[in-house]
Amino acid sequence: MNNANTFCNCPVYPLIFCAGKSSRMETLTKKRPKVLLEIYNNKSSLELILDSLVCQHFDKVLVNYSYGKSYFEKIKYNYRAKINIQLIRSRALGQGNNIVNIVKRHEFIKKLLCINGDTLTNLDFRLFIKKVEAFDVAVLSSTKINPSRTLISDYKKTLIGFVKKTTIYFYRKRIINKYFLENYLGVMYVSCGAHQILRTIKTRGFLGIFGSKDLMEIFCQSGLNVRVVTEDLLTKYYTFNTPNEYMVIRNKLKTTSTSEPL
Repeated sequence: MNNANTFCNCPVYPLIFCAGKSSRMETLTKKRPKVLLEIYNNKSSLELILDSLVCQHFDKVLVNYSYGKSYFEKIKYNYRAKINIQLIRSRALGQGNNIVNIVKRHEFIKKLLCINGDTLTNLDFRLFIKKVEAFDVAVLSSTKINPSRTLISDYKKTLIGFVKKTTIYFYRKRIINKYFLENYLGVMYVSCGAHQILRTIKTRGFLGIFGSKDLMEIFCQSGLNVRVVTEDLLTKYYTFNTPNEYMVIRNKLKTTSTSEPL
């Protein structure tokens, strides 16, 4: 039987980002990371993402974290009969650094499906992988959901830059006059094509995903095919970075049906 994580004869490993320090939620997250705060039906956002992966027949997942080891080990134990969770401890030095270090330390990892641990959607992960597996890197977007549009693409949906406050930044020399603003919904596919680039990157103090000299700029300048992929079948999207956002989402989910919110 083929591994449930396998696409095109190469396993795709979901990687759930849980290593952030959550400084804006410090009053709630001194000991327990925000991805482990109860948000719906006595479950955390991490557990809801794991439930979604289990329902979609994934059998292995990577979870990186920076503190709260005992909490993560408890979740791993509770899910032991459903999905194989590999915990990877990381210093909180940006998601870009986390991806680079994981690929360097684990030779068997060739493809990743990166998922923000504080972001919930009703995305069909398997269909998303099939849709984007021809690309080197793909990031999830939607025209139906309206978080800030901070990514810049060209007419082919190739990622070419980002917006920070009022500053427009292009990863390579600008050669087009027309561009489009896109949002990012916390899911990213990284293929074998990006693997060799990742292994050559020297880790530094901080390496994020979309900023200046961050991971996407390295990918784009290396000639990889980096696409913004629009998925307009999404009907649910929740993310939280402050105590107020957390309470708003928690209260909103309380009003949903008794079935899972995703």
